[in-house]
Amino acid sequence: MKWTLAPYLGWSGIECHDGTMRLDVVLELGGRIVNYQLGDHHFLWINPLLAGSNPPPTRLKPDGGWLDWGGDKLWIAPQGWQDENAIAWPSRPCDR
Repeated sequence: MKWTLAPYLGWSGIECHDGTMRLDVVLELGGRIVNYQLGDHHFLWINPLLAGSNPPPTRLKPDGGWLDWGGDKLWIAPQGWQDENAIAWPSRPCDR
């Protein structure tokens, strides 16, 4: 397994590959996995409208909606605002 700093679709990233498998992690998106690939097959979707762009400071759309970059992320559960044991996610802009 080889780890290298390598751009992915215009983002700064870290690439891990072994000749058959490739994994790309984008630093600007908080360490999000944006590519998992076996051979020529890509398993994760990337939003073509957001590829390579950096998130705004709020990490939200201008209307406060969630930006779907694609890729994959680790959700810490439970999520939501239903009680004191839930992790407030997605976080509100005022929580940042």
